[in-house]
Amino acid sequence: MLRAPVDTPARPTDLCAPVERVVGVHGRVLVRYTVDAKGRARLLHVLNPDAPASLVESVRDYLEGCPFEPATVGLRAVSSTVTQIFRFEPPR
Repeated sequence: MLRAPVDTPARPTDLCAPVERVVGVHGRVLVRYTVDAKGRARLLHVLNPDAPASLVESVRDYLEGCPFEPATVGLRAVSSTVTQIFRFEPPR
């Protein structure tokens, strides 16, 4: 796999957020995933195995349904790897 700097990183085209599946569950989910050249999230890896399963499922559902603008090099769309933290906090 060729690794090169991208001109623009991958980003969601819709700023919706994952939803907690269980009321009162809070924590964080650290994930690494690939956004392919067509703007789809693939190959999700949870990097903190102690994350609550319901939150991991919410993040997975969100990423699988979220359209992304893929990263670009020049004018060409390319696959890229993203590492991201999703925080779920109780309402204040």
